[in-house]
Amino acid sequence: MALYSNLSSDDIHSILDDEVSSLSLPWDGTIMFPVYVVKDMKSFTETIFHAPPVEVDICTYLAAKKYPTERLYFSPSKYTPPKHVTDMSSEEGGFFRGWIDLKRDLEIASLQAGHTIISNGGSRSYRRFVCGCIHRPARRSYAMEVTPENPYREVSLVNNRKNNRPDGLNGPKKVKTKASPDQTHLCPFYFVVEWDLYGFYVKLKRRSGCSTHSFHPRICEKGVLPFPSRLLTKEQIENTTEVVKAAASKAVGRNFLHGKYGRFINSIKINYLSSKDNDGKSTKLDDISCMLDDFVNAGEIAFTSLSDVPLSDLTESLYDERLDHLNETVTISTLKEDGGEVMNYDSSMVQGLKELEELAKRERVERKMDKNDVLFIGVGWIVLPAFRYFKLCPEVIWCDVTSHSNNKGFHLLTFSCRTSVDKQVVFLWFWMPNQQRFSFRWVFQHAIPNLIPKWLRDRVTFIMKDGDAQQQNEINHALGTVFVNARDGNCGFHIGKTTSIMYIT
Repeated sequence: MALYSNLSSDDIHSILDDEVSSLSLPWDGTIMFPVYVVKDMKSFTETIFHAPPVEVDICTYLAAKKYPTERLYFSPSKYTPPKHVTDMSSEEGGFFRGWIDLKRDLEIASLQAGHTIISNGGSRSYRRFVCGCIHRPARRSYAMEVTPENPYREVSLVNNRKNNRPDGLNGPKKVKTKASPDQTHLCPFYFVVEWDLYGFYVKLKRRSGCSTHSFHPRICEKGVLPFPSRLLTKEQIENTTEVVKAAASKAVGRNFLHGKYGRFINSIKINYLSSKDNDGKSTKLDDISCMLDDFVNAGEIAFTSLSDVPLSDLTESLYDERLDHLNETVTISTLKEDGGEVMNYDSSMVQGLKELEELAKRERVERKMDKNDVLFIGVGWIVLPAFRYFKLCPEVIWCDVTSHSNNKGFHLLTFSCRTSVDKQVVFLWFWMPNQQRFSFRWVFQHAIPNLIPKWLRDRVTFIMKDGDAQQQNEINHALGTVFVNARDGNCGFHIGKTTSIMYIT
């Protein structure tokens, strides 16, 4: 430390730059693995497998570094070889399982050494392992060429003039596999695994393999490499899942997996693992039910929803007069405000929603739904961190509908605002069953007044939208009642092929 304390800041920066540059110089990989070393196949006998395998660094044998060694056999008792090439593409007989176990253990051994490898295909007689960082050429972009006649749009709903494409707005989308800066060189590291009747082995004949990594930096700390969830054992997954269920926290499961097994994976993968049952299959819970449960439990989400539910599921005194007809259903409006309290209302008691129950009954008949099933109609929600941006800049609102935004056929209606630093923020979302006037009536006359307080709606002066006639009718009806200061006058202008309407005072 005394040596560096006497250096100037420029000298320290130069040392750091040299150290960072050295990380990208070619370097040799390391894969410590138990194998049987066979120097000459002419003198090979099966008796070699009677002794335990010896742990060696496979990379030190690649490219004929220890010539004349011909093969490195893996344990045939642990990794059962196939009897026929067709067995490698079938799980019957357990032969394919032997290759899967060997592939997984080799990838884990590489991760423990500080670099990644993957099996990037092969043929009927061999499999090839390559560098897991840079092993594919640069992806070609099939996007339409940006010209003055076909300009790329400058505004996105999430963040203005920003995009996740590394080569500009018309470049290919980012992928996990990184390419070199000039996107022309690939890492040369590779080795080949073949098999015969005796077992799987690393091919070393004819200078096969390359142990050198190039064109990407070397990892300084091995423990920071993310561990792929596909390489976790069944025991590790089950233990982590139980911890997540007991603590109700994905972060606790992630810390448990890292502390006990030394496997680092992010919280998103932990959430994915905990969403599966003991057989490794996705849970059967409906995603809409899970979403609504999350909305109820989340402290930063306020929402309102419409559902047609069996009357027997409700215990509130509000429906005492209907208890003689427990086999019927009732359409309810659920509301959760900022305080967190969840309340249910009979839609027939809500102004503008009286005909909803008849529509729900017709929908049940058309779908042939049982009376014990819950018919989900729509939901609207706000996330308080994003809603704070709207509180700061509520003067202009953009609203837009995206048809069939999910695999259930719902339409997504979003409301966004633009902040003083030119950032477009979506603060209100709606899933609607259709784009009929009834859906927009529920949004503007019921949902928005419940989710956005009146003092904030009074500050809205501009509402921008596309040319949808049903939405236009409901906005006209909402002017003077919901948005009282955005009612006098209107002017239209064109953006591309879409007509947007502004209501101004």
